[in-house]
Amino acid sequence: MDRSALENSLVDPENGRGLVDGTYDNVPNFKDVLRQQSQFLKHQDDASTADSNFSESTNVPRRNLRVHDVAALILNKVVGSGIFTTPGLVLALTKDKTTSIVLWVIGGIHAMLCLTVYLEFGTALPFTGGELIYLNEIFRKPKLLATILFSGFFILLQNTSGNAIAFAKHILLAANPDTNSTTELDSRLINLVAVGILSIICLLHYFSRRLGLFLNTAFALFKVFLLAAVFIAGVMARHKNNSGMTDFKTKHEGANGKDSLAAFIYIIYSYQGWENANYVAGEIKAPKKTLRWGAFIAMGTVTLLYVLVTVGYYLACDYATIIGQNSDLGVAISFAPKAFGNSRGIKIAIALSAAGNLIAVVFTASKVKQAIAIQRIIPFYRFLQKDDQQFNTPVGGIVLHWVFSLIIIVCTPNNADGYGFMISLFTYGHILTSVFVGIGIFSLHQRMNARNGGWKLSYLTHRPVLYCLATIFIGMNCVVLVVSALPKKRGTIPRWWWPAITAMVLGASFLYWSGFTALQMENLFSPGQSVGAAIGFEIIVHQEDDETIPDKFSKLMVQARNDGSARRIEYRVTGRLKRLFDSLEGIRAVLGRYVW
Repeated sequence: MDRSALENSLVDPENGRGLVDGTYDNVPNFKDVLRQQSQFLKHQDDASTADSNFSESTNVPRRNLRVHDVAALILNKVVGSGIFTTPGLVLALTKDKTTSIVLWVIGGIHAMLCLTVYLEFGTALPFTGGELIYLNEIFRKPKLLATILFSGFFILLQNTSGNAIAFAKHILLAANPDTNSTTELDSRLINLVAVGILSIICLLHYFSRRLGLFLNTAFALFKVFLLAAVFIAGVMARHKNNSGMTDFKTKHEGANGKDSLAAFIYIIYSYQGWENANYVAGEIKAPKKTLRWGAFIAMGTVTLLYVLVTVGYYLACDYATIIGQNSDLGVAISFAPKAFGNSRGIKIAIALSAAGNLIAVVFTASKVKQAIAIQRIIPFYRFLQKDDQQFNTPVGGIVLHWVFSLIIIVCTPNNADGYGFMISLFTYGHILTSVFVGIGIFSLHQRMNARNGGWKLSYLTHRPVLYCLATIFIGMNCVVLVVSALPKKRGTIPRWWWPAITAMVLGASFLYWSGFTALQMENLFSPGQSVGAAIGFEIIVHQEDDETIPDKFSKLMVQARNDGSARRIEYRVTGRLKRLFDSLEGIRAVLGRYVW
């Protein structure tokens, strides 16, 4: 079947609504639909004009993100507040400006390597969810284990609290010119402003998807011009008294390889975010080409600007000025008076940069959390998977993201050490996730061939190159996991809490999976009946490759194929539990009618 014929079979040409939208009277044989859609996914990028017409009112939104949207999503996440603080930390560890600049170049190369691995998965599995889809596709046994482990980690630890607090600190410092240290700020006021900006951004994405994407692009352009301006100002300031030219080539005492490796870890953290567009690959037009161009444009631009900005800092400021900064404000605050005359403007610029990060991350994270709910593996999935009927935005995912970001803001300290610990907690777990994605690249070709015959890798086409780069990718991430968790100086939060908290979250997710699986096991006292059925709460997992699919689930399985999950979960409640659920539903209906 050709492309147009297939689209016509899956999409109503009158209103652009697909089979997942609600018109199922003429649904073809389920297996035929799956086979046709396999071919559709295989050839969807043959033409640069490829586009799907799925309505935004479904859980499979139309593909309308273009190259500039993809580039902006990545650039906005990568460039938050890190580039304004990290170069000073790196120099304090390396004791040498030249070495620091070289490490920033290597960091960009490492980010490109990571990006290439993720692009292979993004073009092979162009669905919303990122690692949720990749790990589920590669690690299929035990059933649902990879999906639930990642879901627990992403829901609990993926948040935007770090940049919300960064925005609050810098905007408050800009409003109080006489204050030069965050220790002078009221921590309660910082939290209040952080919750306020987080709530505003979440409401923005709730009321208007289009405005959110426009601001995403606008903030990305702002950051490019801001970083370029910082570099130019640094070059111009190099002739001033006590500039960085006085010790630009000086190697200070105390440098060692271990500290340089620790500095490189800070750099890797600063480059994190290259995967952001993968989370919404299901909304990208012609994803193979669009994702590739958008991602490489974004990361190429970021790498160039990061190196130039670091050079600008080091030209304008001498070594003592840079390493003597307030650690959670960063080198930019010391740089600004020399380059611009005062620091108020740079404080506002950093706050706006953090706000741009919030816009990009809330957009993608809420989509992933909605994708998790769509798979029906978490409580309250009916609400959390919903799009708002009026605004066609993922209201459930936005609420879920707001709640857990709020919890992190309220429950963690916002001083310098607490802020650093908080922003790196998710990053640590994400690096661990990336290790398993890297392992999965070895079997991606085999898995995709089993799914769509004749499939080929897009980037790592030569096996020796594939094995070499994937091994480097896995190895470097493992080194980061070990070294970054080593004990730090006294008086700071021990960094071994990163792996400890990650392990606790994954352990809790594993227990959740164990209970989920136990309910599906056969009842030893009643052969042919599951444990869940015996207690009145039966769980049935319908997979796309099952021999038989109940008629009432055929329509949902078509949707499951479209969103990449390839499964739907059925719950059957009987006996006393059903009566309890019916009572709760009655209470909910009364409250919904008379209270809200």
